[in-house]
Amino acid sequence: MRLRSTLDNECMILNAQINEENNTFFMVISDMSYAPPYRIENMTKTTFKISQKDSRSDDFELLKPFQIVSFAWSYPMNEKLLSVSICTQSVDELLGSYNIDSINKTECSLIKSKKTNKEYNLMIINDKTIKVIRILYR
Repeated sequence: MRLRSTLDNECMILNAQINEENNTFFMVISDMSYAPPYRIENMTKTTFKISQKDSRSDDFELLKPFQIVSFAWSYPMNEKLLSVSICTQSVDELLGSYNIDSINKTECSLIKSKKTNKEYNLMIINDKTIKVIRILYR
């Protein structure tokens, strides 16, 4: 799960486990920022806004050109779809929401901006313990 500070906007990726021993529940929370479940790579000159679908309007990552960010779901119990928008000076354009939990080795989706008419590939790569989501020009 991803938590964002309201003070400095920094993110932390946590793993929460609930264990039961002798009718007592123990909750173990550990920092997983060093080994996130997803890595999102922007290999374009375009700035994107990424978030979990239907999350709060202030809960997103700005993915600048050629930037790589760690990612985890902010709301693990909600629908797990990654919303991708193009950031422009006037208004953001939602390109779509994508299931990035594919079990295939590699999967590729075409995403297209109606405003700029640019096409991008959204690649999902299963790389051992991490899923890499890579945005490329088509």
